Amino acid sequence: MSTTELKFEIIKKIMETDEEGLNNKIQNILSQYYPEKEPETKEPEPYNSNQIIAYKADGQALTIKDLKTEILEIIDDTCKGSAPATHCKVKTRLKGILWL
Repeated sequence: MSTTELKFEIIKKIMETDEEGLNNKIQNILSQYYPEKEPETKEPEPYNSNQIIAYKADGQALTIKDLKTEILEIIDDTCKGSAPATHCKVKTRLKGILWL
């Protein structure tokens, strides 16, 4: 009997039965061969303000603090209106940051 035929036979037996005992036996057999794995939980890593998370186009490393400052500077320059601010200009400046 092939694996496919065996699967169909098992499904047929399950569909035909109303007995709670058989269902429990099937569950026991399945859990014996395929035990449920408990999900692995990882502890979050401590926040490291010196961790490098991006680089500027010129190769300068950016920490989380540096990146926030850089983004706020780009937004602030755009909001000041010293030069006509366009979406493309902001997008180009943000593209200058290489994310890890």
